[in-house]
Amino acid sequence: VRSLVVSGTDVYAAGYSCTYDNLYTNAVYWKNGASTKLPSGNQSYISSLVIIGTDVYAGGGSGGRAVYWINGSMTVIEQWEYHGCYVNSLVVSGTDVYAGGYIQDKGNVIVAGGYWKNVTRTDLTKTGYVKSIIYTGVDLYAAGNTGTKGGYWKNDNWVSIEHSNDAFINSIAVDGSDVYVAGCLQVEL
Repeated sequence: VRSLVVSGTDVYAAGYSCTYDNLYTNAVYWKNGASTKLPSGNQSYISSLVIIGTDVYAGGGSGGRAVYWINGSMTVIEQWEYHGCYVNSLVVSGTDVYAGGYIQDKGNVIVAGGYWKNVTRTDLTKTGYVKSIIYTGVDLYAAGNTGTKGGYWKNDNWVSIEHSNDAFINSIAVDGSDVYVAGCLQVEL
């Protein structure tokens, strides 16, 4: 399970199911324990789930492509010719779907981190990734890394976190003008 959402009295969990040898994975979400497999082919997963009314939005990947689903209908955000595109976080505002993630080359080196608005990509960094994204209705926040420096972008502008060398930012929350980030800091013991 990679994402958990409570909507009213319903509990949703999302991720993937796989064969015993872990060779084939399929994007799936569970609503109150009942599973729904999303059409996607092999090697697919859901990393982020959003529920708005009766609509189910899921962001993830399928065969190296960055994708999202709306009520089971898959949209390919991007398919990169070298290795893979990955969606880590999804947020929905009106008819717009924002997906934060990154792109890797064949050597598993990150070559772009940023977000997609619907299917249009905005690169924020060439050496890092976006792990969490939120939209306040006015401002778009994306948390992650550039190189080994942790921080976040507000409306595409980088905000470095103090003492965040060798830090990995995984989540962001905004309450008014207060911005909260969570992650881990690598230290020598």
